Amino acid sequence: MNKLEKHLKEAPCDYYDNHPEYGNHVYVAKKDGKLWPGATTILRQWGGEKVNIFTASAAKKAVMELGYFDNELWNNGKYTPIPKEELKEEVKRFNSIFKKVKKMDGKEYFAFLKEAKGAFRRKTKEAAESGTIAHDYINNHISNEKQPKELILKINKDTNAKNSVKAFDKWEKEHRVDWMASELVVGSEINEYGGKLDAIAYVNNIPSLIDFKTSNQISSDYFLQVAAYQIALEEMGFMPLQRIILRIPKNGNDFETITIPNNLENGNRLDLDKSGFLALRQMQRVDSYYNNENHNIKENGKIKLDIRKVALTK
Repeated sequence: MNKLEKHLKEAPCDYYDNHPEYGNHVYVAKKDGKLWPGATTILRQWGGEKVNIFTASAAKKAVMELGYFDNELWNNGKYTPIPKEELKEEVKRFNSIFKKVKKMDGKEYFAFLKEAKGAFRRKTKEAAESGTIAHDYINNHISNEKQPKELILKINKDTNAKNSVKAFDKWEKEHRVDWMASELVVGSEINEYGGKLDAIAYVNNIPSLIDFKTSNQISSDYFLQVAAYQIALEEMGFMPLQRIILRIPKNGNDFETITIPNNLENGNRLDLDKSGFLALRQMQRVDSYYNNENHNIKENGKIKLDIRKVALTK
């Protein structure tokens, strides 16, 4: 759905779920057929602490498969004890796993560890599927399309997706929202990247760029992601006055929003977020360049050797 079509320039790139040459989920420039990175691909350049958090999350999922559980949960900025009934179930789960482990021989235990090792991948896949279901529901709702029976069945069977849908519905009821666009493909011809934003709406009469998240928390890279969409939208002729990150959690908690106006009293946050994203875009260019074996760099009329390969042979 795109009510802004008459007010927006055409996106400088096309999005493909499955491109015959470039693969899945890619953006291709309309002017020359060049492959462009997506905004989320560029954000992968952000390492350091984020990589550590990712690694810690993977490790935690593995030990939870081995029986571990948290006595407290981080909620609304503080740790709170988990409900007694939930604690009772977790203790029961631990005892069951521990009893099973004590009966294992070495071969069985190794297989058990191998299964636990893949827990993060399985949980991530499940979370992605729940998030996709919730996003499909929201997109249909925004577009005033009837929800397919198959999707309703998926929501009813998927508690995580159902919780996210409920949180979204609650947020919408508490605000005056006029939806203008959803699942909109955007792109920056100047910086050569594409993206697909979740929604544009007038929220309480303010033109807003909205990003839906079903994650457990709001991460700092989300601010750069919506800034990337803002850069592209401005090139295409539309200026949202605020960016809204709407977290609709899968665990049944209430929705969480962070609203970022374009201008703040203590400085322009939008410019900061834009510059952060564009710095990552430049790093992605460098990374892409060094991973390309055919640089066509010439010195004195001859192709220079790849310095990495030279170093590896010495």
